[in-house]
Amino acid sequence: CAGEIATIRERVDTIVLLASPDIWWRAWCAGEIATAVMHNVPIVLVAMDDEDEPLHLNFVELSTRAGTTLKPKDMEMLLPFGIQLDDVERAYLRLTDCPLIRFSVRQPAEYAAFFHELAGLANLTTSSADTPP
Repeated sequence: CAGEIATIRERVDTIVLLASPDIWWRAWCAGEIATAVMHNVPIVLVAMDDEDEPLHLNFVELSTRAGTTLKPKDMEMLLPFGIQLDDVERAYLRLTDCPLIRFSVRQPAEYAAFFHELAGLANLTTSSADTPP
């Protein structure tokens, strides 16, 4: 995990963030998001929708909850990398400016279009064979 934070700073062009309800409260995930924002690494959000309804993303609420939901001992792990709670809170607020696409495993007919859109947002190249019908 520590190597991933260094890699984000030094060698990542774009982060594709698979947004689920609990990703925000995992210290290493929070640290990776904060590192990407602090180093201006573009982030593409993929909302991993539930079977029945879209994932609700309120970045102001996530930022506010970070102080009470992320545990102090978890945040201590991030201190050697220069990441503090206020970095995570600011990073979560900055996610409002990131492109967002939705993904549901219940809609396989839309997979090709989803991956094509994701590749475009993440500045990945696709071959003409990958273009959705």
